[in-house]
Amino acid sequence: MLPTHDIVARLQKDWTSRIYAFYDPKVTIHYDKNGKYAHVFHCTNCGCKATIKRWQDTGDKGSTSNLQKHIIKCWGKDALDCATDSSSLKKAREGVKTYARSGDLTASFERAGKGKVSYSVRQHTPTETR
Repeated sequence: MLPTHDIVARLQKDWTSRIYAFYDPKVTIHYDKNGKYAHVFHCTNCGCKATIKRWQDTGDKGSTSNLQKHIIKCWGKDALDCATDSSSLKKAREGVKTYARSGDLTASFERAGKGKVSYSVRQHTPTETR
């Protein structure tokens, strides 16, 4: 059997979704007492200790929905949207690193061929959110 890091490295070649940019590329494998295993993704947001397990004995073992839900809670929908608009996973990873340091979406992500990123950070009053 291949060592764990070799297995993960081989699998990561197929993980091209920009969603993986928000997680450490060093994915670990968790085994439970019944022999089932999961890929464990570690969030890279400063101060966040969240880990997301993706169990490999299910029909949706390649699904990124749980990873995406955590990103929205931890980083925000705007950061997710900007990363998914990036031209590649590598560019998205660079944008996420820059965003984590600066907190500036515009400086962090460039939308390939789509012009400048625009978004609003204006706080809404209670009547505007209804």
